[in-house]
Amino acid sequence: MDNSMTIDKKTNGYTIPEVLAALERGPQWLRERRKVSRDDFNASPLPRRGLALWRYTDPKKFLVSYDKRVDTSFHEDYDEVVRVERQHVDDGHLAALVTDYGGREIKTYGTESLSSEGIVIAPLSTVVDTHQEMVQQHLYSLVNSATGKFEAMNGALWNDGIFVYVPDGKTIANPIHLLREAGLEHSVYYPRLLVVVGKNAEVTLVDEYGGGAKSTENGTSYINGAVEIIAHEDSRVRYVSLQRLADGANMYLTHRASIKQNATMLTVPLVFGGNISKQ
Repeated sequence: MDNSMTIDKKTNGYTIPEVLAALERGPQWLRERRKVSRDDFNASPLPRRGLALWRYTDPKKFLVSYDKRVDTSFHEDYDEVVRVERQHVDDGHLAALVTDYGGREIKTYGTESLSSEGIVIAPLSTVVDTHQEMVQQHLYSLVNSATGKFEAMNGALWNDGIFVYVPDGKTIANPIHLLREAGLEHSVYYPRLLVVVGKNAEVTLVDEYGGGAKSTENGTSYINGAVEIIAHEDSRVRYVSLQRLADGANMYLTHRASIKQNATMLTVPLVFGGNISKQ
């Protein structure tokens, strides 16, 4: 997303400007939440290095620099990865596959049989209309501008995200693979994921983040992600976060879950790449 932040020495160094395409998309309630996120980002200071969460990491590393043109291209081998994973869906090893090209193009594979059982796997841009009540209730409920400055940045600037809903009593035996791809040098990506798992339902999610600048020599790529998982009573959720970004990527990811009575959740964070990664 080009020109999504500007330098302002009077505030925190970077501000999200008043007019943004992302802020004008979607229904009124979503536009209002984006605006709140933007205003809170602009009003809040950077986290202090003395805080325990930031003692070893400079928060400025996650501020986006727009001194050059924003690149919108992707790694050449991504299509081959998608082909292999689509074959895994066809062979029955995966329940479904979702591909996300930098928040600009989201596609789903293998969801037809799941849809007949009321299971929803779709871009957030479509379900804000088709499942408005559920999405409005849960989106921003766990990760929002009150969570922190960088969560507010995502809340204002995410372009599109992924929505997964498993109704009461439904079990998805095989994993759902979410395959995210960040752009190359000077790219910016704000992935968003909302998962709602009904009572006594079960799902396994593999949330994989790849791509990014190959090195910082020619320009860094930035990824700022937010994951919200609502696990209702007696549900069983397994969430694997797999980060295999290239060496020139700076990633900030916030994952939060609401776990209701007797629900169980197993989270497995795997971090293999990137220049700087904070989860």
